[in-house]
Amino acid sequence: MKQGSFRAFCLIVTACLAAFPAFSDENTVNYESVILESFNGESRHELQIEGNTVSYDFVWKPDASKFATKTEDQSYPQLTYVTSWPQALFGLNREGKDLKSLGIHGRFDRRGYNWIELYP
Repeated sequence: MKQGSFRAFCLIVTACLAAFPAFSDENTVNYESVILESFNGESRHELQIEGNTVSYDFVWKPDASKFATKTEDQSYPQLTYVTSWPQALFGLNREGKDLKSLGIHGRFDRRGYNWIELYP
């Protein structure tokens, strides 16, 4: 009797666990790629907000924590523009277009709470 009731209990628990995914909700994620900055090397930038065009002038500059490496030759973080683009917007092959992304190389002397900050 005890074995039969234990098997019945296991069968009921298994049926309940199998039924839970049937009533679960599927999460839908909507990813959208938006270009905020083109990083084309110019200091004059234009941004369109709700149909209005806003123009501004600035250059991106990096700053780092006090443990950022500084040698005689180089100082970190180093900022550069690399030939790259968001594939979701422009696809895999962009021949003939000069699209760039911002690249940063950071290096620190000590482990711990280190940070890199970008500001215009």
